[in-house]
Amino acid sequence: MNGESNDGQLVEGVMVIIRDRFPRTSSAYPDLMLWDGPFDWADPASKAMAIMLIQLQSRFALAGQREFLEYCDAVGDDIGAMVEDGAVGYEADTVDEYRLLFALKPMELCLVWGLNGQCHGWALWSLARNIDRDDRVFDTNYSFFAPESQAAPEFRDLAFANLPRWTAAFVMLARKFGGVDDVARSVTPMCWDLTEKMFRMGVNVGQSLEALTCLANWASNADEPQAEAWVKYLLRLWSGALPDANRAQIGIVMMSPAHRFTGRDPQDWADEMLSRWSHILIEHMELQVLAVSLKTIEDWRDRRNRILASAVQLARSYREQSGDDETVALQALESRVSIIHPLIWFLTEHGEVEDVLDVLGAWYVKEGERTCDVNVLFVASGHMNGVAYLWHGGRLALPRGEGPSTFDAVLAAGSLAQREYHRATAGGDDRPDIDYRRMGQPDEAAGPEFEAAARAHFEPSRLAAALPPGQLIRSVVTVPSLPAPVLALLATEGGIVAAEEVSLRQPLPVRPINRLAVWQGGTMHEGFEVEALERVAALAGWTIDVQGGDLAAFERFYTDPIADLLWIIGHGEHSPHRIERSGLVIGEAIVTADRLRGMVPAGEGRRLLVLNVCSGATAQMRGGMARIGIGQELTCPAQQVAAHLWPVGMFAALAFGAKFAFELSVAPTPEAYARTVAGMRDPAALRADLVTRLGPGLAIHDRLAHQDAQIGNAMAWGAPILLT
Repeated sequence: MNGESNDGQLVEGVMVIIRDRFPRTSSAYPDLMLWDGPFDWADPASKAMAIMLIQLQSRFALAGQREFLEYCDAVGDDIGAMVEDGAVGYEADTVDEYRLLFALKPMELCLVWGLNGQCHGWALWSLARNIDRDDRVFDTNYSFFAPESQAAPEFRDLAFANLPRWTAAFVMLARKFGGVDDVARSVTPMCWDLTEKMFRMGVNVGQSLEALTCLANWASNADEPQAEAWVKYLLRLWSGALPDANRAQIGIVMMSPAHRFTGRDPQDWADEMLSRWSHILIEHMELQVLAVSLKTIEDWRDRRNRILASAVQLARSYREQSGDDETVALQALESRVSIIHPLIWFLTEHGEVEDVLDVLGAWYVKEGERTCDVNVLFVASGHMNGVAYLWHGGRLALPRGEGPSTFDAVLAAGSLAQREYHRATAGGDDRPDIDYRRMGQPDEAAGPEFEAAARAHFEPSRLAAALPPGQLIRSVVTVPSLPAPVLALLATEGGIVAAEEVSLRQPLPVRPINRLAVWQGGTMHEGFEVEALERVAALAGWTIDVQGGDLAAFERFYTDPIADLLWIIGHGEHSPHRIERSGLVIGEAIVTADRLRGMVPAGEGRRLLVLNVCSGATAQMRGGMARIGIGQELTCPAQQVAAHLWPVGMFAALAFGAKFAFELSVAPTPEAYARTVAGMRDPAALRADLVTRLGPGLAIHDRLAHQDAQIGNAMAWGAPILLT
């Protein structure tokens, strides 16, 4: 800097204006303010302008989720580019404090909306310079209230004053999402000390107490060394005079793992909340307390109607807050699914499958829509560190006890095989040893270990032995959902010929297949698959129509009222945390489930949609059912979906396509699925079967001739899933 003036900042003799410092924001929002004025972090007018950019977040939030995030991204990119790593001094430290202030509202709203991945990016951005908020793995140094900070006093004071808000959002993210454990351990002691001091001084009392309860909750769940001291601090507050709202905050914490420091069990705390403080239970609190209060099945029967009504009301409120946006509502529900975890745990231990379906239906299904019947196998995939199965009239529990569990082993093996970081309860920062440059690209060499881990956890043969002969099972519900071949193992080793339940709604009658519509999405081997589909159609007497083209052509294809079987060959994309980046690749665009969900499948009855694309059924893991994924979101009473749980190799996709198409021509859809998965597990027999049944001369036979290693791998036969 050559010199300064009261009007702005001179850099090499040139006056710096606002547009120079905020190039992306000024370009995207030219009418937002006067962009040609001078800008200098030391100038009061410039500071006021920077504060106004934070205040404008509220205006964009009222406009909608997308508008808010786009605005915050624009300003965030400009702010993030202002300071180099290692820079010190007034401007650098001021920008550090400003980042925390600007990140507050995006962190809070992303948590409310269930956008944990975006919240993760904003949280790390608030702590460190030159962060790409869209990264999924962060390895950086962070700056957080540096003791020798030279920041502008106004921004530093504002950052301190808003520290409780930041703390509450940050530790909630750490508890629900993971991936920030190391940073949390470093900053939370200081957050507690500063926030507790504010609380004692009567500064931002409500926000300060919320931050303190969130810290105690996080520490108790993560088994951090400060947990006991922090919980006992809250206990002393509980014993004193408290406003009702504050007492509710503390009482909810005491029903969590924090109870072990109180000398009382969670049910005792819940009983007191219900008997003495029921009037203070607002929003989610009543359902949480009711869920924890259950001790016996008689308690459930006595409180069942109240519990279900509370779940319906709470789910309705989240939908209403989301307006007409089904995507926002879906993520909000999934983000809060831990509220019903105690109910699921209790009913898995003491209830019937009908009880579990009642709770899931109250939470997930809109009022007035029919829920599915009781011919369901419920898989509690992490119960007692093992697995438990419930079906109509029966139960099989396979607990694993304490210590390293088979549940954790499945997640670890799945992460390695899929080259994906699967965050789950207690997963935290324990990242698998994978090459992050190849994230999302399955590793077939890790398939056998993944298969073994899944079999050891789910033990499908023990389930097959426990099920009564002739037990009718229409579908399978898995909670929490896992990126594992559950349905494929149950189909081939457990004798379960069924679909995975994701809609919890009664399907329409199945449409017999008379017309097959095929979309060519531009894959290298699609011609061989189309040739096989044409042969199947000829043998089955189906009409077949093969199409391709632009986005408009695809939308006409998807809404075809005549097609009974819609078959998409192409490319799929999946982001573990960004729903807008997951979908079908059509040309240069990603067609999301949100766009297609509004195009209700035409025609009468229920058609079948086959997504023979990568990640057509990959779902975000939230601890509930598999609900956020393109295949899951397009499943409804009028449409069943068959897709893949992760990216699959081209030869595996060819084998699946040819085998599944033929089996659909001779068997009902669930049986066709089971036969297809079983066939892929024996690729030599599958190839011979295709030659016999489709006839020789097809190019696909030569393509599959030397690909048994890929087709027979668990990463191939374990990927297909049938959704209902």
